[in-house]
Amino acid sequence: MPDLPGLSRKLRNLGVVLFPLLLVPGYVVLKEATGPYFYSRNSDPDYVYLFNSLHLALGERPVHIDHPGTPLHLLGAAAIKITNLSRTSTETAVNTIVHGESYLDGINLCLAGMLLLLLVVGGALIYRATEKAWTAILFHGAILLLGGNVYCLARVNPEPLLVLISVLLGLLIWLSFVQGGDFRSPAFIATAALLCATGITTKITFAPLAVLPLLLIPSWRRKGIYVGLSGLFVALWLLPIWKSMGRFGHWLSALATRTGRYGTGEPGVLDVGSYMANIVYLASENLPFICLLAGSLAVAIYFRYVRAPDASEPCQRTAAGVLLTVAALQGVQMAMVCKYRESRYLVPAMGLAGVNLLLLARLLPGRRVFGFACAGLLGLGLWGASTRVRALAAEGAENGRIFQAAQSLPTNSVRIFCYGASSPYYAAYFGNSFTDGFYGTLLTKLISDSDRIVFYNNFQRSYRTFLHPVSLESILNSSGSVFYQTPPFVKGDLIYDWPAGVKLREYLGGNYERIYQVVPQ
Repeated sequence: MPDLPGLSRKLRNLGVVLFPLLLVPGYVVLKEATGPYFYSRNSDPDYVYLFNSLHLALGERPVHIDHPGTPLHLLGAAAIKITNLSRTSTETAVNTIVHGESYLDGINLCLAGMLLLLLVVGGALIYRATEKAWTAILFHGAILLLGGNVYCLARVNPEPLLVLISVLLGLLIWLSFVQGGDFRSPAFIATAALLCATGITTKITFAPLAVLPLLLIPSWRRKGIYVGLSGLFVALWLLPIWKSMGRFGHWLSALATRTGRYGTGEPGVLDVGSYMANIVYLASENLPFICLLAGSLAVAIYFRYVRAPDASEPCQRTAAGVLLTVAALQGVQMAMVCKYRESRYLVPAMGLAGVNLLLLARLLPGRRVFGFACAGLLGLGLWGASTRVRALAAEGAENGRIFQAAQSLPTNSVRIFCYGASSPYYAAYFGNSFTDGFYGTLLTKLISDSDRIVFYNNFQRSYRTFLHPVSLESILNSSGSVFYQTPPFVKGDLIYDWPAGVKLREYLGGNYERIYQVVPQ
């Protein structure tokens, strides 16, 4: 493919630097559509990370270790510590909880800013190596292959950090390849080890991609150095939760030996029926990325094993080998997460899409069909992202309407918040529940009407305040009306089954969230 015709080198240089800035308006639109972090499911796990980052900033061990998520916990703790240097522990806790939305916005903006900077610098390095502006633009545009998963970039969960790590790992692999295909340098080995250790400790779903550098690095001695450095970096990242490693081990064991989600269900590695259904679902939800993955495997196999080597392209077989390794590990990552019906679990593999496109461009130079295919894939990714943003905006508008209505309920009423309720109270309760209720007393003091706020545990079918369990009888015997704020109750639903012992009528309806009033019996 010829470079952008009719443009001077200075204009191409400027275009390469400024092109990623087109993502900024998209990010603003995405944030607007997503709404506050206390809206419905935005609080899970964002407020969990906020409260555990606060825990870490105050010198306590994080209680939430599911992902395990320590790099993100540490990032949040650093933000809290830096902005509260002159405050006591109690003052820091109050300031963080009261301004929780601002802290989450700041952490997210930091992650988004680092990703933007990486795209700018990475694009400039690629342009410098290839002298073709369109290759840099391919690297930038690969972010669109997140499709509907783009919503993660507006949140404070592991996925934005995983995107950052994967994009950086892909850039590292590409630059090492174009510099002679040398993956033996100490700088590559050490950097890859740090990135992969950070990925694994951010979320265990990154684990298959940590094998990628191991397969690219030549000689057993260097592979051993990579494994040793990776183990060292993992141990350092896990220091904040070192005393909880036994609990984390049990969690991993349950994930691996139970067929259900989050370590639940019947004993076994997987349920074949649901696994096959999940493959179909995830493939349909992420079609542009799946097409890229399939195309990468086909092209790599063809150039590596079918087509005779081209004497004029001595790096062709190396490029095919690297592409085959990348695509194979992306496939393994997908096979791993297909046990669970969550599209966002594919984000680590998707973050590597830039290196797929660059290696394909190296193998298919001057092929118009490749250009059309790239345009089609990126267009489909953009369509998926815009569709998700529109859906988020519709859901967010309804969440806002329900939240405002809940604010207008009679002051003497008891408000029961369920999982997914759009409420700062529920968000704080949910985040605090992953610190074993450490901040319950403080929350009770901060919220003036906390005595008339109750939380319903959808999973355990129980009720509690910020501090202690309460019985349904005591709630129903209190003066004033009783209201539930929740996503719609559905008879027989695993999470949102109708609560027992009460008769409810719909007070305010919606597709995503509702308010129900208890009818006296």
